[in-house]
Amino acid sequence: MVEIDYLHQSRSPIHILPNYPKREPGAYPYTILVGSPNPTFEEGVAEIHGFRVDDPIPEVMIPLAGDDRLEFDFGAAYNLTFLL
Repeated sequence: MVEIDYLHQSRSPIHILPNYPKREPGAYPYTILVGSPNPTFEEGVAEIHGFRVDDPIPEVMIPLAGDDRLEFDFGAAYNLTFLL
């Protein structure tokens, strides 16, 4: 699962994250969450990548089947989609 949160004026739906609108320490205005339910949902892991307005949107490793992974450049996808 990949979730991209660009809603900096409201709290992230991932409530374990610090609240950016309330300026909690360690909070970021934008986040990308990559979750992998392997080997089971309960044992799966999630990576959270926070970034600020002036930061480049990060490249993130996305787990695929087995040991395969894909490095995805979210900044390039954003620029292609919104800046043309």
